[in-house]
Amino acid sequence: MDSEGNVLERFYTSGWAANGAKGVLATTMMDAYAVAERLLEDSIGQELPSYDGGEPPELRSSDKRMISYEDWKRIDEEEIRRGQACGKERERMKWPEVVNFLG
Repeated sequence: MDSEGNVLERFYTSGWAANGAKGVLATTMMDAYAVAERLLEDSIGQELPSYDGGEPPELRSSDKRMISYEDWKRIDEEEIRRGQACGKERERMKWPEVVNFLG
């Protein structure tokens, strides 16, 4: 959705990106399967637009922050580090912590 609540065409999200930080792995997986199915349905018989690898145009003009794969890897490493410090597999960061961590 854009900042006015309009659904963006051909813009697909699942898991926390779609629903916020909630749910369990099984819920996230089922959500991802549903999104993949929708993506395939939408693309059948249509020429897909080219993609330059940069931010989608819808995000370039948005006030939302895009998390790159490199950002995600940094977040993942930090959550694992924090978890090890307290004897857990990982310690999840809340969104304000992520924003602060990434700078």
